[in-house]
Amino acid sequence: SYKNGCKQMSIFYFYGWSFLIVLAYPPLIFTDKLSDALRITCFFLLTLYLFSKTKILLRRHVVSISLLIILIGIQLIQIDFENQVDVRNAGSLFLTLAFAIALDRASTNNVLSAILAKFYIYLFTLIPILMIFAIGFYFVFGGANPFNLNIGAVDSNMFIHTPFGVLLPKFTDSVFLRSTNFFHEPVFLAFFLAINTYLPVIGSGFCARNFNKLNFVGGILTLSFLYGIIVITVLWWRAMLQFRPLRNIIITGFLFILVLLVLNYQVLETMSSLSDRLDRMYIYVSLYPMLSSTELWLGTGFNVATGFDKAMSAGVFSLLYKLGIVGLVSIVTLIWMFARKNMSLLIACLFALFSFEPYLFPLFWLAITSYVVVSRQ
Repeated sequence: SYKNGCKQMSIFYFYGWSFLIVLAYPPLIFTDKLSDALRITCFFLLTLYLFSKTKILLRRHVVSISLLIILIGIQLIQIDFENQVDVRNAGSLFLTLAFAIALDRASTNNVLSAILAKFYIYLFTLIPILMIFAIGFYFVFGGANPFNLNIGAVDSNMFIHTPFGVLLPKFTDSVFLRSTNFFHEPVFLAFFLAINTYLPVIGSGFCARNFNKLNFVGGILTLSFLYGIIVITVLWWRAMLQFRPLRNIIITGFLFILVLLVLNYQVLETMSSLSDRLDRMYIYVSLYPMLSSTELWLGTGFNVATGFDKAMSAGVFSLLYKLGIVGLVSIVTLIWMFARKNMSLLIACLFALFSFEPYLFPLFWLAITSYVVVSRQ
């Protein structure tokens, strides 16, 4: 009926707008546009509401809640309460993991899962379009920063702002521009665009018909090695499962060439940030012998001052340093359970974990849940 239709539409818009608070967190650059108190309060209320909207409690929910309680208990012992940054980082991680559990519970609710899928599809239909507009705007009008956004990077003067997103030259004084939308780094955005490239979206509307194509174009515009590695590896995996020899040979060849390019020293130094990430991994290798058995298993906490010039933002190695083996196993277990053993999604998450720390981002967990929801439609 008309009344029920209006009710369903109002529910969709309410939840759709409420999910926008996720965009006020990294890896997007809108964090400083809301006060911490307002941002955290809205995020906490959304998490609480999602968690309460279903009475179903599956085994994976019990396991995930137990893992979160274990992590909180460990950090209450390890954390330096005199260091406010340490406390905020730990609190942010625990709230993000609670949000991930709430999302997974909400995905068992048919109405909420449909709303979540629509929100995600609309969001990542819009983002690649904005990436294309950003490049077009720059070449026609030049740079402009009407929203006064700040990337916060050391080389922030290299970023080119437009009303539709941020551009970053691939090399110094290069005509090749990486479109990053409003993400801190192209590699962060590349992960989402990669999983969306092969996400099966069913429907006849504009978003459904063009979702994969737009995300493919967006992935190319990031000029990110991570995008290419994920997409080619997943295609290779799927071809292997379907026993298609010719496709296997072609994709394996592309994958082999890509690996050679990444491992080539000159390419490493000039075309990718992999060498920088390897340097950050080496920090953990250097510190590993100095860790006590307790720190090895439970981590050192979120005070990541290492004495090196660079921070240890090297994905799984940073996770090992902060939360130890117990934390690593817990995070990987959560990803495994929430991805519902979807190998294409797990492959992408594995590469992401070696590139940066995606588990810190609410959008990462929203993407995992949305991918699973859309895949089963």
